[in-house]
Amino acid sequence: MDIKHQSISSGELQSREIGLTAMRIGVILLLEDAVLFLFGYRSRHSWLVFLMVNAITLCYLNAILIHTTQPRSLSSSVIFGGMIVFIIEMIAFPFAIKENSRWITAAYVLVANILKLLVGIWLVTKLPF
Repeated sequence: MDIKHQSISSGELQSREIGLTAMRIGVILLLEDAVLFLFGYRSRHSWLVFLMVNAITLCYLNAILIHTTQPRSLSSSVIFGGMIVFIIEMIAFPFAIKENSRWITAAYVLVANILKLLVGIWLVTKLPF
């Protein structure tokens, strides 16, 4: 509704899409923050790498989701995008973070991405695009 021009039009506000995307990214980041903390990562370097890699991968994943046109294919898009994100994070984290062994870091990536996948599929069904 545009009060200034006294008109009503259908459609979605861009701010709605931005807000829902920010909510999805925020929930996933909080989840992965908790997993990173539980795996014992405390150094500033580890957290900066975590934020940089996740900012890139979550933006990529949400870009895939936003451009998915069929509602039925959202879950498959989450799974496909999640596999790509998993591969990227499995390469980036063990080589960039030296706080724990590479095996512990790889275990963190595995656990975080399984949770991200499950919560991501749930979020796609609860938070529309």
